[in-house]
Amino acid sequence: MKSIWTIDNTVLENIRKVIIDNKDSELAKERKTKNIEKKGIDLSKNNVWKVLIGCEITSQQKSGEGSPTDQLLKSNSLLFDFNYCKNNYDFIPEELKRFNLRRYNKIAEWLILIIKEWELGEWETLEKKLTLLKKDHSQEDEKQVLNYLKSGKYKGLGLKQSRNFLQWLGLSIYEIPIDSRVIKVLENCGCNFVPGPSALQDDTTYEYLENGLQMISKELQILPCELDACFFMSLEKKNKKKLITSSSTSLRGQRR
Repeated sequence: MKSIWTIDNTVLENIRKVIIDNKDSELAKERKTKNIEKKGIDLSKNNVWKVLIGCEITSQQKSGEGSPTDQLLKSNSLLFDFNYCKNNYDFIPEELKRFNLRRYNKIAEWLILIIKEWELGEWETLEKKLTLLKKDHSQEDEKQVLNYLKSGKYKGLGLKQSRNFLQWLGLSIYEIPIDSRVIKVLENCGCNFVPGPSALQDDTTYEYLENGLQMISKELQILPCELDACFFMSLEKKNKKKLITSSSTSLRGQRR
């Protein structure tokens, strides 16, 4: 079975407009500085551990401003202290529960398994692989690290979150996390091939869509990690505009 994804000039121009409108956003600038220029990357054990926790918890629930995940990630919780966690397994589910996170027991189980793997020497293996991406590297280098992350030692890191992990650390340029937000922007731009969110659980569908985004990036002379930032910020602007409009309508209703 073959599938053809046609990207016509109208769609490309719509995506180009999304890029123009968002290329100067803080997130897009951060991607350029960190992911492309490789400045300010922190591969300390505690920072990698915190990013890993962030990926695990955001795969199970919403992560918008003010959400339980957002509150935890902005806190000074001891959950982000690897040495404390490795000596206090019972603390992990208790702390996740304290922040009202869904499926906290399952997430805690995954995190404890990862701690045990790291203590058996897996941390040194991961550190070496991540350090390679801190230098100039190819798309194939990123794929090799992703395959390692999905090999079973990192429960909870699937197609999207393994990429989110590398992007969050500032290490990925070509491989990008795809979710309903990316799909929404593509729909808004008039793309004729837009799979449903559940279809993204399939490796073939995910990589097919990712390859298309990489080709779009090449055509529009922007790197995939920057395109992803522009997509994300375009929806953030729309959501804020809707919130302001909704609030204004509510206030007008109160004045009557």
